[in-house]
Amino acid sequence: MRKAERMNQVTRRTAVMLLLFFFFTVISSVEAQAAPKINKKSITLLKGSSYTLRISGTKNKVNWKTSKKAVAKLTSKKKTSVNVKAVKVGKATVTAKLKGKIYKCNIKVVNPGLSKSKLNIALGSYATLKVNGGSGNIKWESSNKTVATVSGGKVTAIKKGTVKITAIQNGKKMTCSVTVLDNTQSTEDGKKLVEKKIWVVTQEACEVITPVYEYRDEWECSCGFKSEDLLIFTEHQEDNWTDEHARSKVNTIKTQIDTQIVYYEEQGYWKTIYVYE
Repeated sequence: MRKAERMNQVTRRTAVMLLLFFFFTVISSVEAQAAPKINKKSITLLKGSSYTLRISGTKNKVNWKTSKKAVAKLTSKKKTSVNVKAVKVGKATVTAKLKGKIYKCNIKVVNPGLSKSKLNIALGSYATLKVNGGSGNIKWESSNKTVATVSGGKVTAIKKGTVKITAIQNGKKMTCSVTVLDNTQSTEDGKKLVEKKIWVVTQEACEVITPVYEYRDEWECSCGFKSEDLLIFTEHQEDNWTDEHARSKVNTIKTQIDTQIVYYEEQGYWKTIYVYE
């Protein structure tokens, strides 16, 4: 009896081992048969940077080509990979040919730059910095938020002093030295800050033709009878004392009877700015 139990245990263990072996064999076979694919179909590169493109799912040699060597240069070609060097701002397409099939990656080379490297702004005012030539999100930072803050490129002067505003896009860090001046300070060319008031228009003056409506009451019986004369409607219900006439409601009738011209004045607000004169 014990011998039979031991034999059953051995049989069960053997079956489990065979099942596990079959499972991993199938998984390995599926992985081995995975279709080749390129690791990137499109990518944005900073001028001067590099990226390695690869074809996975194969051990065969891949032929690599670029549509514009002046924009994206191919270096360090290996059996299934190639290094792409971003040479000049522009666009190019890198193709990989494997057993007659073509795999493509669209390359965009960018070189973002800040609109200004130095900036003087008045205390309490603001100025706007822009990033040109880049692509994607921009991260803005201020080295001292007590002097000046930045949000979306808008630099707001808080306190007299100097601060560095940094913009980061496509992995490139760009800085602008910002000096916050009070109203008595002069710039390097001898100009002084002058306070001025300007009118900012938010809505232009205009004329709009609008309809003129007449509103009337109409009484409606639950039977469907309608009348704009309350006396006639009341007589109708008094002459018909049944459940069909037991309910009523008042409708409002809207009828256009004329048009009129409405004039809207210009709207806006006064804004204080500081200019150098």
